[in-house]
Amino acid sequence: MYNRSIFLGAIIVSASIFCIILGVTFLFHLKNIEKEFEEEKAALTRSNHEANKQIGSAREAIIQNEKTLAVLEGKKNILESKVKFLKEDNEKLQKPYLEEIQRLKEESTPLAERIAELENQPLLNRIKKAIKAEDSKDMREILEKAAYNLEYAGSMQILEETPIDATGSGAEILFADDTKKNETEIITSSISELNMPKMARVLLLDKKHNIAVINLGRRDNIKEGQVCVFLKDEEDIASSKIISMRYNMAACFIDELAYGSTVKDIEKGDRALVLE
Repeated sequence: MYNRSIFLGAIIVSASIFCIILGVTFLFHLKNIEKEFEEEKAALTRSNHEANKQIGSAREAIIQNEKTLAVLEGKKNILESKVKFLKEDNEKLQKPYLEEIQRLKEESTPLAERIAELENQPLLNRIKKAIKAEDSKDMREILEKAAYNLEYAGSMQILEETPIDATGSGAEILFADDTKKNETEIITSSISELNMPKMARVLLLDKKHNIAVINLGRRDNIKEGQVCVFLKDEEDIASSKIISMRYNMAACFIDELAYGSTVKDIEKGDRALVLE
């Protein structure tokens, strides 16, 4: 019985020691857990502090960016206002220039047409127009001499090199037999004595150089410088001057045209009047 009590006492003591040891171990374990918790808490606090600092920096950066954005927006508005003003100013400046350019374009069109028209005209016509427009006396004399040389050269070439078709009323007068020639000479000499215009016919027309050949010449007392008027339907359509002659023909330079008439309106066989 005594031994049993001792055994139970030993078991109780052993159990108590085990419980004490277990409690101490558990206490140490709790301490470790508490320590780890505190460390983690401290780490989280530090992290939270760092995060707060970063958030604060981010907020400051956002505020700074907002300020910069506001400044840039103000500058943008100022630049837009300046651009708008410059555009309006540019439009105001461009308007008179554009109107002037348009006016010059409109004026250049008839000028270009006029230049093309002048370029298509014979050189002699252009020289004569230049003579009228020239203010310098010396230059006018040079141009007049050039015009005379061109007239004379053109008329001589036509009279000497161009064959005349022996048909039509003008050619019949020119190539008639001796009896008819004598009659013509008597008639024209009688007319000349009366100082009246002489009737002629167009034998040839050089439309490029404005030169016409008529069937009157030296035998009819035709002289250089006389005026020859061309008729169409009994109306004057052109005026010319005798610039060279042969025995039975003369060359005339057409220098004036009636309103609405052209050199093309004059045809071979048309009537002409040589004025004294």
